[in-house]
Amino acid sequence: MRYKELILTNFGPYKGKNSLIFPEESSRNLVVIFGDNMRGKTMIMNALRWVFFGFALDRRMQEYDLLNLINKETVASGSYDLSVQLKFEYDGRNYDLVRCTDKRDLVVSPKTSSDLKIKTLMRVDGKSLTLDEIKRTLNFIIPEEVSRFFLFDGELLQEYERLLMEDDDQGTKIKDAIESVLGVPALINGRNELKRLKQEAQLRQAKEHKAEKSTRQKANLVIKLNDELGVLQEEKIELLKREREYSAKFNEIEKQLSEYKGKELLLKEEEALKERFSSLEMIQNDLTREKLSIVSLAWKDIIHPRLEKRRRELIEIRKDDSQKQLALGSLRQKIDSLNLLISNSVCPTCGQRVPNERKVLLDSEIIDL
Repeated sequence: MRYKELILTNFGPYKGKNSLIFPEESSRNLVVIFGDNMRGKTMIMNALRWVFFGFALDRRMQEYDLLNLINKETVASGSYDLSVQLKFEYDGRNYDLVRCTDKRDLVVSPKTSSDLKIKTLMRVDGKSLTLDEIKRTLNFIIPEEVSRFFLFDGELLQEYERLLMEDDDQGTKIKDAIESVLGVPALINGRNELKRLKQEAQLRQAKEHKAEKSTRQKANLVIKLNDELGVLQEEKIELLKREREYSAKFNEIEKQLSEYKGKELLLKEEEALKERFSSLEMIQNDLTREKLSIVSLAWKDIIHPRLEKRRRELIEIRKDDSQKQLALGSLRQKIDSLNLLISNSVCPTCGQRVPNERKVLLDSEIIDL
């Protein structure tokens, strides 16, 4: 199978129509899709799974709700259109597979996945297939039972590796399940059956040759060897049974040891978290003190402009008062001079006597001042 083009419309994070064209040259048979986490790489794989089988899986291998597959912005705008189209080539023929959703009749605003219906269309070399033909064709090309071996999240490889460790009981179960899907048990049973048939044929051949005098000794040897082989196989079965028993005990001990190590690691993590919490608490206290220090000085920044303005106003008032004080001192000095002139009746400058008329004028001037 060779992919040609994948078209996503409102699928997951891919709003609107998005097309991914694959190289068709035989020398370019590897496509790498890379990017940051949570950017939609896994949803491209899910688009392939959905267009082939009609479902998508999250990272916990749980099936997505159909409504959650539709782009959220598209749903918010009132549209529920979702489609995935895959064009590919298989065995020299061109396939065009489309899977899309639509609201059911009489449903205005879908609330659950049951309010939506899924349509599946396929053309092979331009010829449309019925739904039954589509199911048979897809099951032949890409059976759902084996799809998990090539439609899987590469970021989970480490988890698969842990599960498939030889000394892990869960890994053994997964190994058995994979072999069951691939038909390995049937092959093993077939091999054992062929061995049994071979032994029976050899035994029959030995018995037939026993009738002949020239080959009787050889036939007896074959019979003896087959008898010994049967005994050895019984012993082998017994040994395998003991091995399974010992293996179960060993796994139980390993499990207990793993639980103990797990508890020890949890205690260490708890101690580390306590230290980290204490450190963060100290940092929080330092920040709180710094905050209080900043807040205690913040009032200065708030009232400083007003105080500065008032200070300038007071300076101006003080200058004005000084000027007035100087003028007042000058007036007082002048009034004192005039009073002295009136009281002495003699001009201090020229020494002449001041007339009464002049004194009256000087009193008026003092009153005005």
